[in-house]
Amino acid sequence: MDPPDSASRVFCSRILSMVNADDVSAIILAQKNMLDRFEKTNEMLLNFNNLSSARLQQMNERFLHHTRTLVEMKRDLDSIFRRIRRVLYHLSHQGSPSRTALLQVRRKNQQLKKGNRCLSVNFSLMSAGVWGMDRQALLAPVQTSSPQDGKTGWDKSPEEWLLR
Repeated sequence: MDPPDSASRVFCSRILSMVNADDVSAIILAQKNMLDRFEKTNEMLLNFNNLSSARLQQMNERFLHHTRTLVEMKRDLDSIFRRIRRVLYHLSHQGSPSRTALLQVRRKNQQLKKGNRCLSVNFSLMSAGVWGMDRQALLAPVQTSSPQDGKTGWDKSPEEWLLR
């Protein structure tokens, strides 16, 4: 005869009889599918991280190059404005007939230290003072690079831009 089943054997057999083998195989299959998806996603994220780090390195180099260029341009512009102020100072103390025009240009140049939109006008007026040219011939309307209020920019003369 068979030995009597112990309570633990009966409990285990009943638990095992409750588990459906088809459900277990479906769960294992779903877990394998999820594992494959996670591995693919992980690989895609690793590729993305590698590409983005390479792009970051390239952009960092470009940023440093542009920063150096801007610093050099600022240094050059500071030197140019310093030379302009020096020339205007010497010209204003020579007692030339266009001394008042040069003093006006110098004052406006000091007011526009932050921007250089009137740089060409200042050079033109300065050369007019140096060579004794007719100042009104140089004050013809010019095209501006940043029209305001929908205007084309032809409606203002350099003198008006200086007096703003």
